[in-house]
Amino acid sequence: MKKSSVILVILLLLVALLVWWRWLRVHSVPEQTVAKSKATAPTAPKSPGAIAREQKELEVVRELAEKSNKPIQFYGLVLDQDYNPVPGVKVTFSVRATKEPAPGMIRDEFDYPVVNSDAGGRFALVNAKGALLSVKSLEKAGYEASEKSVNRAHYWYWSDPRAVFHPDPLKPEVFRMWKKAGAEVQIVKGIGYRIPCDGTPTEFDLLEGRPVKIGGDLRVMLARYPLQIAYGQRNYEWTATIAAVDGGLIESTQEQMYRAPVDGYQSQIVIHMSADDPQWTDMKDIAVYLKLRGGKYYGRVQVELSVGSDRPTTPVYVRSFVNPNGSRNLEYDPMQVVNKEPSRIKQ
Repeated sequence: MKKSSVILVILLLLVALLVWWRWLRVHSVPEQTVAKSKATAPTAPKSPGAIAREQKELEVVRELAEKSNKPIQFYGLVLDQDYNPVPGVKVTFSVRATKEPAPGMIRDEFDYPVVNSDAGGRFALVNAKGALLSVKSLEKAGYEASEKSVNRAHYWYWSDPRAVFHPDPLKPEVFRMWKKAGAEVQIVKGIGYRIPCDGTPTEFDLLEGRPVKIGGDLRVMLARYPLQIAYGQRNYEWTATIAAVDGGLIESTQEQMYRAPVDGYQSQIVIHMSADDPQWTDMKDIAVYLKLRGGKYYGRVQVELSVGSDRPTTPVYVRSFVNPNGSRNLEYDPMQVVNKEPSRIKQ
């Protein structure tokens, strides 16, 4: 193409762009004008039919809300760790109800009624309405509520008939609180480590917070069949053994392990998982009371075991509280701890 032709094409393009730009300036409408026109545009009145439909829909929602707000009756009993009734407990509920705070505005809201337990540890709520109830808190000086007792138990009064709660004043719901004896200094340790999967024992010194070859307080063993597994493999057999080296242990399902038992200790606990177990898992958390060093000390220990590693070793985490005074009192105050728990070792 000749040079003159190229120049001509460029000139024609420039002219076209100029014409297009001028056309946009003439025909475009400023944003402010558009916004103003929208704001000032009259709203079309609703037809009688539309108004009637909206009113009917609102009535349906109101009727449904009224049905969901059932009369609530609830009966409870507060017991301490020795199953003694606890009087004078401030019980705060959370009740979810559907309300209409403004005309046409229907939504779920919460009420928080408060009652107190009587001399027999009993309490009741009988004058509320709603769909769902839970116990928000249990409060009394010198006591600590179980976490399972608050914000975890929910009671439906309007739901699937099979899920609706049926209160019985003769069978009140039981809530547990721990009567504190006063926190004592504890040696707190957290040990993250990898143990062999071939049954070789690993011992842990709970006063020093470290694994040791001999002379520990807690011994953990894992035997996995087969020894080598693939990543993500499931349904293989394994056996874990948790043992006291010089003392004894007791498995516990208690939430607040604040007082070690006097007796009932055993030398070891064996956990066996067969390959065809319908509840098969490669994770195990176990809590134990521990009597260690010939009964000189008492403690509580949480062992978290994961057996699914595709390596010859697998991670275990041991968290322990030991009373260095020989007392069975295991109540813990973070401000009085002897040795603070170190960070969990990255596996």
